[in-house]
Amino acid sequence: MNYKVLSNLKHDGNSYVAGDTLEINEKEGSKLVEIGVLELVEVKVDSEAEAKAKEAKAKVDAAAAEAKAEEEAEAKVKTLEAILEKEVNDLTEQEITILNESIDSLSAESLEKFGAVLKNE
Repeated sequence: MNYKVLSNLKHDGNSYVAGDTLEINEKEGSKLVEIGVLELVEVKVDSEAEAKAKEAKAKVDAAAAEAKAEEEAEAKVKTLEAILEKEVNDLTEQEITILNESIDSLSAESLEKFGAVLKNE
């Protein structure tokens, strides 16, 4: 860790004066901070590295939001499919009979005309 020397110090055979910086381990540094010889120096984060980290976080957040939106859309589709299936299954015998009779009542000529219309589209 980095420390600022507040008063003259001799450490590991080196002499330091007030204003110098010193890199030593936290255990030694904290003892010298307690007696007022050193002050912990804040480590400044490189602004470019910080910007890249923010950009990466934004990309991760965007991907997470997109995944959540896709998941919600899939859930809505499944809900709609379940509703449709229930509606189809809830058709009564009478409704099914009416539909079948309507289909059966179509003449061969009507079916041919309908087929011709479909082919021309």
